[in-house]
Amino acid sequence: MGQLVLADDDMVERSNLPRQVAYRETDLGKEKATALAAQLKALNSHIQCRAVKRRLEGTALSLEVSLADMVLDCSDNMATRQAVNAACVEHKKPLIAGAAIGWQGQLMTFDFRQPHQPCYHCLFPAEIEPHARNCQSAGVAGPVVGTVGNLQALEAIKCLLGKVLDTIFYQFDAHTLSLKKMPIPRDPDCAVCRCRTTTHKETSCADLAE
Repeated sequence: MGQLVLADDDMVERSNLPRQVAYRETDLGKEKATALAAQLKALNSHIQCRAVKRRLEGTALSLEVSLADMVLDCSDNMATRQAVNAACVEHKKPLIAGAAIGWQGQLMTFDFRQPHQPCYHCLFPAEIEPHARNCQSAGVAGPVVGTVGNLQALEAIKCLLGKVLDTIFYQFDAHTLSLKKMPIPRDPDCAVCRCRTTTHKETSCADLAE
């Protein structure tokens, strides 16, 4: 029996409907997590969905990640992405991150069950985007969001079937329907994943600071 935890502190707005296809006009004004849980249950009554109607931060985020088999990050801001990444690194959980803007989509896969892996912070070290953009402010072609979401779902299925995920950055261009694939190098000075030791013994950040 599948168990999903859906975390979102936002409400369904009309502008969401063209690109967030799980929602309907009847969901307008409802909490996104609750509305999504209802739609998924309507598709498959055998799954369990727990709606978390707030932004997960700090201890709450760490606890939820520690209990999960994997994490799919579909957030639209850098602070959340960095926090989710750090929690996945800490608890050694696979992370499948997706993003979309305009006609471009991104998919990033990290398997922190494996040692010595780079992380999202290695690729995007800035904690806050100087000129933050999201679908609401900059616009996005609706099918791009769906394409990225389906790619995330494919990677999640492979992970659940026991496949080790490659640490890869994928860039989707909707104009040409092309998908570029690039490895993600590890930053030896990364403030997040450098705390994982290069030896067989696990060393905490506190240990390294002593």
